Amino acid sequence: MGNVTLRNLLAEMTQPFKDWVDAYFDTDGGNVDMVVAKDEALTDFMQKTNTKGWTTNKFTKALRAFNRFYGYEYNPKAFQNSQGRISKKVDGTTKDMIYIKTKLAIKPEELHDGNTAGNSEDDKPF
Repeated sequence: MGNVTLRNLLAEMTQPFKDWVDAYFDTDGGNVDMVVAKDEALTDFMQKTNTKGWTTNKFTKALRAFNRFYGYEYNPKAFQNSQGRISKKVDGTTKDMIYIKTKLAIKPEELHDGNTAGNSEDDKPF
């Protein structure tokens, strides 16, 4: 991505949002590659940054800009329902969820569970 595109994405996110989202969705943290309630994330953002007036729509646009900025995938299609959303029942009410997919490809060694033997020439049938 060019510098102009990156600056435009930063402007769309705003600096307080970027600072918060970098910490909240840190790749070493517990909020990436899993579903998170959108309203809880929005509330956490507004409380930690003392920001007021953010709507769910503005928050979603900023999340999409964050994902484009880092090359992550926002709400992968595999998790979406027929309306293009990720919804989950929490305490009897249906909530919109967000999923930030940081792992764009699974490496074969991540699939190996250690219980099966590796491929060797003796294992081949022909």
